[in-house]
Amino acid sequence: MNSLKAVLFTIGLIIINSLLGYYLPPISIIFTPVVVGLTTYVLARTNIKIYFIIIFIIITLALNDILVKITAGGTSDFEGAGLINLLFFVTVIISTIIAISILIDKKKERTLIVVLFCLLIPVASCCYISYFDFLGLTDYLNTSKTKEISQKSNLFISDLKFSDNQINYNNDSLKIIDGWCEKGTIVDHTHLMKHYDDTSSVNYVIRLKANKNFNELNISYNINDTSMNGSNNVNTLIKFSLSKSTSPIILTFFKMRETWAKSFTIKQISIYKR
Repeated sequence: MNSLKAVLFTIGLIIINSLLGYYLPPISIIFTPVVVGLTTYVLARTNIKIYFIIIFIIITLALNDILVKITAGGTSDFEGAGLINLLFFVTVIISTIIAISILIDKKKERTLIVVLFCLLIPVASCCYISYFDFLGLTDYLNTSKTKEISQKSNLFISDLKFSDNQINYNNDSLKIIDGWCEKGTIVDHTHLMKHYDDTSSVNYVIRLKANKNFNELNISYNINDTSMNGSNNVNTLIKFSLSKSTSPIILTFFKMRETWAKSFTIKQISIYKR
């Protein structure tokens, strides 16, 4: 098969696979390793220069993945996207092995050159998937790990102040170091390019330190709820989201015992924006 026919065959097979995926959703997802493996085999056997072969293989991997995520069913949640990403990496491994074996067998390039060029396939694929991993989905942006990151990302709203920063019970001691709030943001990746949109919520982050291991404290907390039901164990960070209009914000700490009846409230702390 000459070079032009090989390229046309590759494009045609990927389009057919995508159409099947649109009308019979699982087909394109399940057959991705077979389809891309076959196109890799066809491309690697052409007389195109090795660097063009590798470029075409990388484009084939990316194009098939994009079309599957946009057209196929099963991409409406993160579990489905995770399965597609898993099959993508399986396909990358299969394509790399096929390319290496055929290009070495052709003996047009030294083995080391072939291997080095073919290793560009997984490298480029990792770069691609780092941006397009959840193409077709919308998700909430994770809260920034530090205030500095929040500020650099233009998400930072203000520091937090507290009615009290010390929580003590017998030999157990917790201290609020500081806290900040930032804009809640949605990452919309339903199209090729990601879009970041503000939401009606605010993300809060509070940093804590303790006089012993957090697991040994048996202290939990709740936000704007004096009930111990649904409370969370304290850790180095407390993260939560509330509507922009929520006020006041009350952080309640509980000492947890063997039973609910023996557990009790230690302290309530009000939280304000500076």
